[in-house]
Amino acid sequence: MLEKVIRQQDAFIQDYRNVSNQPNESDEKIMERVLHHLNQTGQNTFTLSAAETNNGTPVEFPFERQLRTREYDGAVETEYTYTGKPFETDEHLDEQPEW
Repeated sequence: MLEKVIRQQDAFIQDYRNVSNQPNESDEKIMERVLHHLNQTGQNTFTLSAAETNNGTPVEFPFERQLRTREYDGAVETEYTYTGKPFETDEHLDEQPEW
């Protein structure tokens, strides 16, 4: 059984599976990949590339990061919360509109 490593983890896994084109990927592998990305980049989003989604459009998943200090030993821990629904990103942000 997968340990709860983020708040709203079940909602995240469900949303991830709805847009991912890899239906057999384990929950553990998904969470390992997401946490590695969030911890290494410092970003508050995790992005599935266009090649990894059902519809061929990149999808971002929003997270909130909070630092918590344990009272009894002063250790600082990072806590993540999945904060919403995934959203498709526009790959053409740098393009100028044609008039």
